[in-house]
Amino acid sequence: MLSRSIIEGLLIALSAGIVAVHLALYIGVGRVVRWRRQMARRSTRKGAPPPGQSASTPSVTVVVPARNEETNLPRLFESLERQSCTDFTMVFVDDRSTDRTPGLLADFAARHPGRLRLVRNELPPDGKNPKQRALAAGCAGVETEVILFTDADCVVPERWVEETARCYRDPGVGLVIGAITTRQDRGAVSRFHAFDHLFKYGYTAGTVGIGMPTGGFGNNLSVRAAALREVGGFESLGFSTTEDAALIAAIRMRTRWRVCALFDRSTLVVTEPLASLAEVAAQEVRWHVGGLFSDDLSTRISYGYLMLYLTASVAAAPFIPLYPLLALLTATSFVTMGIMALLSGLRTRQGLRRYWLCFVPNLLFTMVFNSYLTVRALIHRHVTWKGSKL
Repeated sequence: MLSRSIIEGLLIALSAGIVAVHLALYIGVGRVVRWRRQMARRSTRKGAPPPGQSASTPSVTVVVPARNEETNLPRLFESLERQSCTDFTMVFVDDRSTDRTPGLLADFAARHPGRLRLVRNELPPDGKNPKQRALAAGCAGVETEVILFTDADCVVPERWVEETARCYRDPGVGLVIGAITTRQDRGAVSRFHAFDHLFKYGYTAGTVGIGMPTGGFGNNLSVRAAALREVGGFESLGFSTTEDAALIAAIRMRTRWRVCALFDRSTLVVTEPLASLAEVAAQEVRWHVGGLFSDDLSTRISYGYLMLYLTASVAAAPFIPLYPLLALLTATSFVTMGIMALLSGLRTRQGLRRYWLCFVPNLLFTMVFNSYLTVRALIHRHVTWKGSKL
């Protein structure tokens, strides 16, 4: 049986390790912010562009997969029509919809002749990731330099196309991820959902900043078409429950293109909240499965270390009265995660009532919630998503 001194040494070493990891991630967030500011300054300078940067913004196509989204599409249409930059084309993929989605897409295409192409995906998932198949269909035939992705249940900010496309003036940039949140007008679950999305994006941006991107949100993602072709497109990524993370890993490991991140309100995409906590869990356990069992070794190690430490720190909390040093695990998780949530809220300028007044309860709950998701993902790797068992 391990002696008390050995156990205490292990607890201290684990906690020191998680602090070191978080310090690196905070530095990564700082680098993301600095890169963004440098891009903005270069874009406003007059005269010739600096070495290695193009003077013109690359051509853009926005690709959107849609399956039974008749309720949400009008909001997305309106946000796309409000873009500060109108020089972009669109591809909408009707992914076997059975509601009024095809008619809404046809009407929207009629309002924008020559700018919008409709694609009908009739192929069944056959046990594969259905969104991955729809994205592959949408990207086929795209001729622009850059492809932006979002989902049919999202609203994109007015400068989303302009600011994202500007990143690709740097010829070394191959992929750019962006932050997402959810609408917060449906009670406590929607506010927690928004908090959890922003909190998770802080970690995602941090990994980009230290040169080890491990994931991103597919509804605020963009890629240089040349980089996508170099890895063989979505159809070459193999089966994955998280096709966005698989694409990022492929570009990082198989090409020389850089992965960058945007972390501010001007590119913050807002998606629809899920109706219940059970639906949130069903969505996010897929992300946990993708991270914990990723084909990319660095993703498995980094994601696994963070999630397993968090789970251990939450599981230790009830036993603190019996073994007080266990408080070190729980306190370290709370403080390090809290700093990341603080950075995320400040970077996206979140409001007082909906973010900051609920900060501590949401932080405590997200610790417990993500520990539960970790255990669930480890016990049962297969998830059901949009009618497909993955």
